[in-house]
Amino acid sequence: MLTFIHVSDLHIDRSFQAPDEAFETLRDINGFVLENIIDNAIEKQVNFVIFAGDTFHQARTSIQTQAHFIDQVKRLEEYGIPVILSFGNHDYYDKNRYWFEFPSNVYLFESESVDTIRLDFEHSGEKVAISGFSYTHPIITESKLPDFPERDLASTYHIGVYHGENAPKGRFAPFSLSDMKEKGYDYWALGHIHVPMTLSDEMSYIAYPGTPQGHNKKENQVAGILHVTLEDNRVKKVYPIPVAQVLYHHLTIDLRESENLVQAQKAITDVLAAQTIYTLSLDQTHNLDDEFVYSVQSGELLDFLNEKFWVDSVQIIDREKESKFNLFIDEELVLNLVKEEDMKAVRNEMRANMPSELFELFDEDFSAELQESIYKEIKQEYELTGVQYEN
Repeated sequence: MLTFIHVSDLHIDRSFQAPDEAFETLRDINGFVLENIIDNAIEKQVNFVIFAGDTFHQARTSIQTQAHFIDQVKRLEEYGIPVILSFGNHDYYDKNRYWFEFPSNVYLFESESVDTIRLDFEHSGEKVAISGFSYTHPIITESKLPDFPERDLASTYHIGVYHGENAPKGRFAPFSLSDMKEKGYDYWALGHIHVPMTLSDEMSYIAYPGTPQGHNKKENQVAGILHVTLEDNRVKKVYPIPVAQVLYHHLTIDLRESENLVQAQKAITDVLAAQTIYTLSLDQTHNLDDEFVYSVQSGELLDFLNEKFWVDSVQIIDREKESKFNLFIDEELVLNLVKEEDMKAVRNEMRANMPSELFELFDEDFSAELQESIYKEIKQEYELTGVQYEN
């Protein structure tokens, strides 16, 4: 019996879509996810680990990110666990961009030509052939399946590593599922699609694990990494292991029982949790008045929630957006905001920081246009009773 972990689309140096308040914490999250993957490999004593492309988010990876990855796979080297590493369309391979040598336990697919790596496990007498390729450019328009060898009959198991899309045509090594099955491999370790997906569990087991860590609100169906057991010349068991440190969640909150702001605030905050980035939709808000609507649409509620939680956006979904609100500020302040002298100052400041050949674009007419534009924007959002603009 052999076991391995299948990882894809880690995007270890990718930033997160999140409120500013989460930045400091999220800066180190990707590294923690990688450490979690390595911890699981060691704890479960797997025989090898496969990274099926886009381990990094970009082809030019920072020195710090490279160093952290090398340090982590060295931990596996201490336990004698081989690492199979292919490169995808985001982190397409160029050896000249790497500042460190990969440890001896790391086997690379270095080119777009299909190669086969063979692992022998003396303790069980089992042999594994692993065929795959790497991107060396961000786009591969042809299927790579014709280049894959037929199943290696001298090996106990044969695994394919393929970073691409299940489609007749495409920009990312498009492939046919039927053609993939015809190769007779035991397992296909796929990458590229961020949603976990099993394409086949008969004869050849073919699966996308999906990204182990979501980075935006669209990536809210994260399963983790796949733990695969090979036994009796077949794939015996496959199950996901969650490793994400932060989750994205689109949450709809029913406020029909809330009759005032106090009850609404409690109904919202009671269902939020830490280490989750929310997109909130507020429904059944008919018992709440304009003060509630204003607090949501002005961003005031969002700012309050982000003092304790991570909320990317808040919207009311059961009523039309209010077109205007009363603006409770001194009328003279509004007039001063759009007064002519200030517009001239803005124009002069812009001219001071640009080539002289562009000066003619920012003449006296520009000041007037800017003045009018600002005033119209305010009028569109707010009701300014008693304030009149004179052009």
